[in-house]
Amino acid sequence: MFKIKLTVIIVLLFLFVLAPSYSLKQISEPKNISQYNMSRQALDTLEMLKNAENEISEVLEIGYGIKKLNDTLISAKQLFDAQVALERQGGQPNFKLVLDMIDEIHKTKEKALEIGDQISTLEKYIRDKETSSKIDLSKAKETYESAKNEFYNERYAEAEKLVEDAYKKISEAE
Repeated sequence: MFKIKLTVIIVLLFLFVLAPSYSLKQISEPKNISQYNMSRQALDTLEMLKNAENEISEVLEIGYGIKKLNDTLISAKQLFDAQVALERQGGQPNFKLVLDMIDEIHKTKEKALEIGDQISTLEKYIRDKETSSKIDLSKAKETYESAKNEFYNERYAEAEKLVEDAYKKISEAE
């Protein structure tokens, strides 16, 4: 029971006191890593954190938003540091939540790439339809713009729905 309370206190300390001090550049190594021999599980989790950071960099290079991804990475790093601190004090660390957050980063990145491709394809499809036919695509174009806006605000589920709606509006206009 004491270990659970200690873990909760450490996690809360990191989340609420140290959260503003982290950035994407600072995420690579935990504090005082050279002074501590981490467990295999901790080292594996650290490697996965680095991979998640690389995934976020890929998204940034493409030009997509990373705020949600970066926030998740910062939280994962803070939880990782808390678990390492617990391990350092002889406690039993649990990296499951950190690993779940890393998985969320990966899935969100994949969704961003997928929806980004769908929006690009829709844009080309609308352009092609405009040049090859005389149908009124104003409603579809409006929906496309909304989808693009949702995408750049990192609301991928809504953007995906709007892409589908835009295609339906094109079909209705034909």
